[in-house]
Amino acid sequence: MRTTGLLLILPLLLLAKVAAAGESGAEAPPVTPPQSAESAEIERLRKVMLEEQEVIANCMKRIDDLEKTKTSQDKAGINNLKLNGDFRYRFEDIHFDPQTFNTIGVRGPLSKADQTKNRIRHRLRLRAGFEWTINDEVTVGGRLATSMNGGASNSGDPISYNQTLTDAFSKKGVYLDAAYFDYHPSRVPGLKVMGGKMNNPFYVPGKTQMVWDQDLTPEGVAVSYTNTMESSPTGPVYREVPLELAATAGYFLVQERSIDIETQLLGVQGTAKYNFEADGGTSVLVGASYYDYGHIKGFPPLYDPANTFGNALSLAVLGGSAFYADDFNIVEGFTEFTIPVFERPLLLYGDVAYNTAPIDKNYDENNSGLAWALGASYGRCVTPHSWSVRYEYRDVARDAVVGAFTDSDFGGGGTNSKGHILGADFMLLKNTRLAVTCFINDNMGSDWLRMVPTFGGKEKLDGPYRRLQVDLNFKF
Repeated sequence: MRTTGLLLILPLLLLAKVAAAGESGAEAPPVTPPQSAESAEIERLRKVMLEEQEVIANCMKRIDDLEKTKTSQDKAGINNLKLNGDFRYRFEDIHFDPQTFNTIGVRGPLSKADQTKNRIRHRLRLRAGFEWTINDEVTVGGRLATSMNGGASNSGDPISYNQTLTDAFSKKGVYLDAAYFDYHPSRVPGLKVMGGKMNNPFYVPGKTQMVWDQDLTPEGVAVSYTNTMESSPTGPVYREVPLELAATAGYFLVQERSIDIETQLLGVQGTAKYNFEADGGTSVLVGASYYDYGHIKGFPPLYDPANTFGNALSLAVLGGSAFYADDFNIVEGFTEFTIPVFERPLLLYGDVAYNTAPIDKNYDENNSGLAWALGASYGRCVTPHSWSVRYEYRDVARDAVVGAFTDSDFGGGGTNSKGHILGADFMLLKNTRLAVTCFINDNMGSDWLRMVPTFGGKEKLDGPYRRLQVDLNFKF
């Protein structure tokens, strides 16, 4: 019976399946032909648009995140801060051959047969600074730098950042090199007022260090104006003008004394530059300066009372202190001429400084009070594999300029030297520069000052002076 029932049910199931298949076939849609080329292109473009919309959405989200970060940084003032600095490693080789030095410090038959002195040293310099924009018209800046300590107050050298690698790996000193404010009112484009310890505000022709060592950062207030700035919706901007005029005045506190009057410096300068071409590639510049030191004559030498830095000192009681014999009222005139030669800039310059104050010649009849320099540079070292070369001849009399502030390398530093300076620079990589400088100088001394060291401090020794410097500079 069970088998018979199965046989009856199977045919019924087969009939039901056939009927269902027939109904499904009746309702199936007709087969469509393949898509056309236009439809495929439309579909592809639709997918591209969807992908682009997704990219745009991601970008908008990223912008929103950056705006939130920028807003927080603005509140913290981080966006108003600019950092800068550099590091230099120097190899230095110094040779000098004293012609008048002997065992007792005077000329005569006791002179040693060979007085040649040689010195080799490695030195480093590190500077790190910042500028903080307080608002559209005020900037505050500062800088820390290495320097050798010395002088009466055992403070950093005012004209040198160098630290000699010595003293059994001892730690090296870091000092406050600059701290200043810079006020540049938008209503008077080109006007600048600075105060504090600042970079030298006076123009230096050809970067000569005849009057000012390049590392000097004077302290006081200074005002400058130039006609090369004009107003714009975003603030003062530079403009090219055929005749560039500039003027600078500064009042600086050189030496403060608690029980005596201060030594001060008043300086004024004016320059005029005419551009023969719009880009300034061919130009001529002339300028004049006047530097008046107040209350320097009759006071001890600046920075280090035991070192004249070449300047003449007055007669003093043996065992007592010696003082500056002369005042310093320095008139300076200078000029520059720039012209492209074989698509590289050629710069020619001259600088003359004369101390108009009466000069004491009691201990040095050659003390003329005159300093002058002539020099040239060719090329510009700014991009990788670019280069430049330079040359200068300089003659600085004993009291032409203040020895404590003139070039610290020429003739071993200070005044009373003359000779040549040759140099070359090559940009190895971005912000990485190799420089070589050679000093071929002659130092002049005074027999009288050398006979009585108390009166003259560390008087220079007569004779040739050679100095080779190889610098590797990194700017950041």
